[in-house]
Amino acid sequence: MSRQFLIMLSAGLLVIGVALYSTISVNQKHLLTLEGSITDVRISELTPESTLVILDFTAMNPSKVRFEVKEVGVERTDGTPLRGDLLSKAETVRFLEYAKLPMPNPTIGVGDRVQGGETVKRMIAARFDTPAAGLQTATYRIGFLDYNNVAAKVEGKK
Repeated sequence: MSRQFLIMLSAGLLVIGVALYSTISVNQKHLLTLEGSITDVRISELTPESTLVILDFTAMNPSKVRFEVKEVGVERTDGTPLRGDLLSKAETVRFLEYAKLPMPNPTIGVGDRVQGGETVKRMIAARFDTPAAGLQTATYRIGFLDYNNVAAKVEGKK
């Protein structure tokens, strides 16, 4: 092989590599998702068989596209998977006022938006039909669905 051929081959591979890298990095910035973690778990026993779980979490939208919440859900993921019944924003605020519990973050619900590149601290409340024992240290998953049918999850435990 000639020296000129090797130089041209190297230059061609370099151009192709740069093109692939730029294409992937540009597309990653437009990949709609949410990343985050659960920062606090608070529980309140409603009845001996029913417990309210309040999750404080941080969510970050790494893309440049706005994430608008169409659906949201909470489930316990360790042990037997268990889905909670969500409280609306107004119900959550009323309960916290009634129970005289702090409200460090606003609630999240349908229609809320997380702009591209934005990090938000929010909370959500769900009622579980199970005794309070073990719920404080359980692992939870908050599932979100965007209006573009893009699913995102924030998982963790305190």
